[in-house]
Amino acid sequence: MLYALDQRSIWAYIRPMAPTAVGPPTQTDDGRWRITRHADALVALRHPALAVGPRALERRGVDTGPLVDLRRHQLINLNGPEHSSLRRMLERAFTPRAVRLMRQQVDERSQSLVSDFDKTCAFDFVDRFAFRLPISVIADMLGVDNDVETIRTLSSALVRTFDPNLDDGGIAEAANADESFSELLGQAVSERRVSPREDLLSHIVRSADEEGITDLVIIANAVLLITAGFETTMGLISNTTWLLARNHGAREAIIQDSSLVPAAIEESLRLEAPISSIVRLTRAPIEIGDVKIEAGQDVVIDLASANRDPSVFNDPEQFVLSRATSPHVAFGGGAHFCLGAALGRLEGISAIESLIPVLPALRLLDDQIAWKPHPTVHCPAWLNVSITDVDDRFAT
Repeated sequence: MLYALDQRSIWAYIRPMAPTAVGPPTQTDDGRWRITRHADALVALRHPALAVGPRALERRGVDTGPLVDLRRHQLINLNGPEHSSLRRMLERAFTPRAVRLMRQQVDERSQSLVSDFDKTCAFDFVDRFAFRLPISVIADMLGVDNDVETIRTLSSALVRTFDPNLDDGGIAEAANADESFSELLGQAVSERRVSPREDLLSHIVRSADEEGITDLVIIANAVLLITAGFETTMGLISNTTWLLARNHGAREAIIQDSSLVPAAIEESLRLEAPISSIVRLTRAPIEIGDVKIEAGQDVVIDLASANRDPSVFNDPEQFVLSRATSPHVAFGGGAHFCLGAALGRLEGISAIESLIPVLPALRLLDDQIAWKPHPTVHCPAWLNVSITDVDDRFAT
């Protein structure tokens, strides 16, 4: 039986978590080390002694079972040669050239979603647009686009396993979602093996069979591609739209000159990155920023703070389209630099360009919005808007 959950029952009305003040590495009350400076983050993201893994589950003592097996076989939790070989197999579908060839398809989906907006009513932008564009793109790539609402619910439950404050309820919900997701994708994998199609999942199955990769690894990483393929891009599109709705000057500039859209996407990635922090584990003693950290320690790389480091970014709290360069770390770095960065950028650009005709009338209907209460995933749970011509009460 497929997992079901009322999406809005998860979230509470809260403000987004404020980034930590930029400074030297410090150890927090829970024993974890926090990296906030941009230069230190770059070192940490590339440091060979900092390993990935399902730390939220491990810290809760959950080290066996199907949910742990799924997480441990995902690309983002693999290290060394095992990570490198699997990444080479997957990244063929996400090269800049491969992504450029998808531009027309993504534009058509974006424009179709905008054309369906009801200009006489308020609606939830996250549900009507920011969720539907990336989920339809990645589901179509994998050939599993028959039930995007089910995929959304299952993915949202699994994303909670990245929360260092994960509780027993979250673990149970994620385990339930894992079972349903594995059943759904396991059937799709079996079908592709018998009757291959022209989709990404068929490519993965064929390549995995040639290299002796198990179905567990295939399913685990298909789940990862779906989850990462829409959760982060949904955040990018929602956060950028929120910024533009509140920033009259930037919005007007983009309306007048669409060539500024890529700059808006990069500035949104910097200022309101969809992933605010990532965790690594020290496999050996290391030194970052003249601070020694022993082996076996959790290190939180605070991407949100690094992206606001005043030694790198002038006016770091401001949404500025004219930054000459933006060396943000929203996509991470090193061997685990985001596999889907090119696709995420493409979808973000396509989304905002498609919204330009309605941007002049886009209005936020809430002075405060519901951000997902998750310490690493930064995205509105919903974003109530209208595109009628009324006074903009909340533009700044």
